[in-house]
Amino acid sequence: MRRFRWWIVAFVFLAALALFLFGRSLRRNHINFTVAQVRQEIDRHLPIGTPRAAVESYLDQQSIPHSYMRESPVKGNEYTEQALIRDSSHSLFIRGDIQLLFKFDDNDRLTKYSAKEIFTGP
Repeated sequence: MRRFRWWIVAFVFLAALALFLFGRSLRRNHINFTVAQVRQEIDRHLPIGTPRAAVESYLDQQSIPHSYMRESPVKGNEYTEQALIRDSSHSLFIRGDIQLLFKFDDNDRLTKYSAKEIFTGP
């Protein structure tokens, strides 16, 4: 009976490992983006002075989730459009996302933007 339990434990472990590896192989087909590539695309399509509506339209066309904050409790984040490119990179336990912050002036014109990779893991 004891040997049978070990076989069950081994089977469950191997099945879980196979599912994990299968899921990882599916994710490897995802196109990885670097911060440099994203900056290059933004520089090409959204030059300084671009209206906020055009920035939002571009983000929508690229299926990048975003949110606009007219005022923020964090000083310096007024007139900010935040966006996130999910799963831009990944390793065994860590997922990388690219965070985009677009800053606008009082006339809703783009003044600057930032792009940085943020990591999520166990």
